[in-house]
Order: sequence, then structure tokens, then C-alpha cells
Amino acid sequence: HYHILSRGSFAWWAAYLSKEKKAVYYCNEHRNTSFEPRFDKYYYPSDWIEIPGEVVELKVELSIRIINLDYRPEKYKAITEMLATRDIPRNWKVNIARTNASKGEEGEAYADWKYDKKKCDENFDDKIDENFSENFSENFSENFGENFDDKIDENFDENLNFDMLCPFWKRDVTKPEMGCWMSHMRSIQSEPIHNDSNITHLLLVLEDDADFEQNFFYQIQRALLEIEHISFDFINFGYRNVLKRGLSVTPFLCEQSYSYLAHCILYSQQGITKIKAINRYKNIIAFDEVIPALCHQHPRTKINKLYVDEPMIGLTSNIRLSHQIGNIHDTRL
Repeated sequence: HYHILSRGSFAWWAAYLSKEKKAVYYCNEHRNTSFEPRFDKYYYPSDWIEIPGEVVELKVELSIRIINLDYRPEKYKAITEMLATRDIPRNWKVNIARTNASKGEEGEAYADWKYDKKKCDENFDDKIDENFSENFSENFSENFGENFDDKIDENFDENLNFDMLCPFWKRDVTKPEMGCWMSHMRSIQSEPIHNDSNITHLLLVLEDDADFEQNFFYQIQRALLEIEHISFDFINFGYRNVLKRGLSVTPFLCEQSYSYLAHCILYSQQGITKIKAINRYKNIIAFDEVIPALCHQHPRTKINKLYVDEPMIGLTSNIRLSHQIGNIHDTRL
């Protein structure tokens, strides 16, 4: 004689079309989500009874730092206007500021970045980790072959044949890559550490060509709720995997694996503290390569030892939540 609705339109129609119902009970699970405006009093008939439920709401103070070169103010204007149109969860306070992007004239590049396979085979510290060989060729070809002039040979062997490796490993670190590193590190290391346990303080570092969907901040909230009792240092929302996806941590998140792109990363207070301890003026490489290295997930084992002794806890969303407009990366500027 009663209908207790599960989520979805199937249960809604079953209750609506029933001729023998006495009462319909429902729980509006869309409260404090990006869908809430669509599920107002007109969606549920007035004689249906809402079951009171606990609405989980996080108190978040989110600092957004946008990396922007001084000669392209139109990109900063565009991304700030886009952010203003995105839905923000209740109890969130958002602060947006600009980081003036470095042009790569500060600091020292990592001297041993250029990878000489013959030389490094004799040097135990910079050998390729055998655990990264599996499926490297297939993913490398898929992800890099379409985007760069030097396509990966279809016969790229399973042992990471240096002659067919991504061209970025076969030349020195470039000035644009140094500038990208310095811009990211400055954005993170200038963020203050907060000790208020009642509020979740987070830092979102964006490059000025980042783009994301209307409910992006609610997706962040979903990730935070899933890892409410799990320690983490950062979540990478804009990655592209070169290797297999990392192990699942929650239904929505998995471990950071070897990937590229770093235009949309969320840092916890714990992660910011760890990165503050890194000397940003030495051992500079492309920041795309830094992210997996911080988690000791870089296939070149020597790279993993450059910045942190213990691997940081990096996560990625199971689906990419952010893309780059135009696909112009720091290596091409």
C-alpha cells in the first residue's frame, strides 16, 4: 500500500501511475548537488511525503590560482568569466587570484634530463623500471601519436626502446618547461597553511587554458566526500594516462600513475606542506613529469628520487574532468 522511491524516473513513474497507493515516500538525494534546481517542488507532487535525510555539506575554502602569461590577458579574462558561471556548492567560499607565469629565466634545469639509453644502462640509478614496460607502447602511441610530429612507431618494443621513445626525453629541458615548473611551484609554495579543523582548505591550480563542465565543483565535492577519511596530497583532474590507470581507491578516484598534462590539480594542506619543502630553483623538469615523480610513479627511477624521499599520495579522477582549450602545451610555446 506504500511506495518508497528509489532514485530515478522508473520509480517515480511507478508511484505516479499506481492506483492503489496510500502514500509515496521519497528522499531528495539531489540536495546540495548541481541537480538540485531541477528537482524542486514541481518535480514531486504535493501529496508525496519527503523522508527527512541528513544532507552532507562540506565547509570548504577553495583558493584558485590561475597561471597566466602577462602577454595574454584575454585568456585570464576568459577563464575567470567561465569560472563565474560554474555551479558552486553551498558552504563553499572561493577565492580566485592570478599567478604571473614565469618565462623560464629562473632556476637550474635538471642536468641529467636528456636520456641516453646506452649511457644510462651502465648507470643503475637511471634505468627504466621494468614494471613500467607492460602496455607502455600501446598507450604511448595512442596518447602522443596524434598530437606530435614524431609519431611513435607501431613496432615500439615492450622494453621502452630509446630510439622510439617520446622526443621529450631525447633533448634538454626547454625554457617554456622551466617556466611552467616555476609557475606551478610558485602558486603552491606561496599558499598559506591553515590550521582550522572545521573548514577544508584546498588549493586548485589551473593553467589559463583549462576548461571544465558546469558541475565541476560538485564533482570535486563528490571526490572529497568519498575520501573524507583518506589522507591525500593532490588530485589530478586533467591528466592523460601514458600507462594503465592506477589502482582504484574509491568508485570515483584511483591512484596517480605515469601521465601527462597538469593544467588542473587540487592540493590538500598536507600536499602543499610537502611541496613547500622542495627547492624550486633546482632540478627543474617539465611539470607534467613532476606529478608522477612525486608519487614515485615515473618510469625513470632516478627522477623519482629528485624531490621527495617518500612517495606523495596522488589521486586522479576515473574520468577526466578538465580539458585544455586549443591543446597548446608549454613544450610548444
